[in-house]
Amino acid sequence: VYRRPLVFDALLPPEGTPTQQEGPGLSHDAWLPASRNMPEQDECLGVHPSMRRVIVTSDSLPGIQGSRCLRGSPCERHWSGQKFWRHHSLRDVLSNRHARLLLIIYPIASLGGAAITVLTYYVATHVVMRPDLTALFILSYMVASVCFVGLWLPLSRRFGKKRLWIASMLLTACAFGGMFFLSEGRIILFAVLAALGGTAAGCGAIVGPSIQADVIDYDEYKTGQRKEGAYFAAWNFVYKSATGFMMISTLWVLEVAGFIPNAEQSEGVKLAIISLYSLLPLSCYLIGAFLLRRFSLDEVEHSRI
Repeated sequence: VYRRPLVFDALLPPEGTPTQQEGPGLSHDAWLPASRNMPEQDECLGVHPSMRRVIVTSDSLPGIQGSRCLRGSPCERHWSGQKFWRHHSLRDVLSNRHARLLLIIYPIASLGGAAITVLTYYVATHVVMRPDLTALFILSYMVASVCFVGLWLPLSRRFGKKRLWIASMLLTACAFGGMFFLSEGRIILFAVLAALGGTAAGCGAIVGPSIQADVIDYDEYKTGQRKEGAYFAAWNFVYKSATGFMMISTLWVLEVAGFIPNAEQSEGVKLAIISLYSLLPLSCYLIGAFLLRRFSLDEVEHSRI
């Protein structure tokens, strides 16, 4: 993999044209240290003679790094843009105080959806005693989340994205907190609370990425560079980690509580299942709403930068 060629496209002047007046530049001889013994690149790759495709192998990298590149060429952008290397991008993400706060809030806000995905079958089977309606409860959450997508954008313009997201977190916390009172045969209560939780959680799916975009704009204001890839990689990592945490905690709690597959569960096991499904998301959403109050990058600040 290390010796796999790196291919750079650069629009170079015809051979014989001086390049020194271009500022920091490479002559054609310097551009092609790795291809002198190769077939003619223009013929091999089928490109116009004015478009030189330069193939650089690992053997020629030290020479290229120590050479002078055409100003604005891919070579110059590659070797001079040290900020775009992975560890620099991660450092910038972690040094952004707004991004750090979202890295805490985002997995917390994702636990509700993770609970629906992981534990709905257990609740429907062992608490409500209707495993045949598992799909109905999940659809109640998802359909409500999709149906009210168009509601959140106009509301965010009226009340502000931050305040709206806090309100949706509190509503989601109430919905999951109500799940604690589920018992055998309470189908309507389960469906209504799932729909309420899905409606509120849909706000985070719309407003959250909008706030993330504001944070990326703030980073560009501070560093002069756009790093969407680094930011969304970090946020997606913590989002997936929330689902993984929910799965691990579910298996561990069920094992400790004495869960027996394909058998009637004890009251202690049922209490453990419903607590994971309701009290854990309730606590997390309340903590997330409290932390989101400290988020200071509102619409006024964003318009300023």
